[in-house]
Amino acid sequence: MKGPLPTDYVRLPVRGGYLVASSALAGWAEEQVQLHGSLEASARQTPGCREIFGRGAAYVIDLPNGQKGMVRRLRHGGMLAFATADRFLRWGLPRPLNELQVSLHLKQYGIASPPVLAACVYPRSWYYHGELLRAYLEEGTDLASYLFESDVSEAQRQEALERATHLASRMAESGVCHTDYNARNLLVQRQGNALRLLVIDLEKSKPCTPGSERAAQRMRRRLGQSLDKLALRYGRTLPALAYE
Repeated sequence: MKGPLPTDYVRLPVRGGYLVASSALAGWAEEQVQLHGSLEASARQTPGCREIFGRGAAYVIDLPNGQKGMVRRLRHGGMLAFATADRFLRWGLPRPLNELQVSLHLKQYGIASPPVLAACVYPRSWYYHGELLRAYLEEGTDLASYLFESDVSEAQRQEALERATHLASRMAESGVCHTDYNARNLLVQRQGNALRLLVIDLEKSKPCTPGSERAAQRMRRRLGQSLDKLALRYGRTLPALAYE
């Protein structure tokens, strides 16, 4: 990683690569990779494992500390996904470590994301494979499902949309640009009248000039594009907001 390890995280060599994990789970994560070859392979064999599909599969498992975790092997999306699959060029900071650093950085600015519990990197000749173990949140749903599938009021939809557009500005203020800021990468948690928004899939995030309006506009525009596609698919309109 660039710079010192985050507080309460350790780096350990493992079969085929290395991992950076929270001190509380590092020994367990190391053992799983040594036994099974990867966290994903370990998760698939964990009793009670629940499979979730998105960009590839993710696995929800019970962790030894009583938490639930979600293991995900990083994969490319887009038109070239069939060719590149889960192979990433060995250039710059590996994506699993980038997600860990960005999530901890955002936390300092009061921007929430599910904690990264372990980040694994398996270097090969010119590429690497990467995995993430994040805390799994039982409560909540992604913004897309909240807006188009949940039984919530128009006022609640309006509030969620306003919070999502404001969050883009807050991220830019912190010096982070989420390059895939869409409705599936925002999680909504509601407890009574309180709404909480979390951001996920930070591995491709890039630094920007703190307070950059250009970065904020880019994220809002990406959000607007994803919402327009969803509105067309569901045949439902949303309250008008400025995404530029």
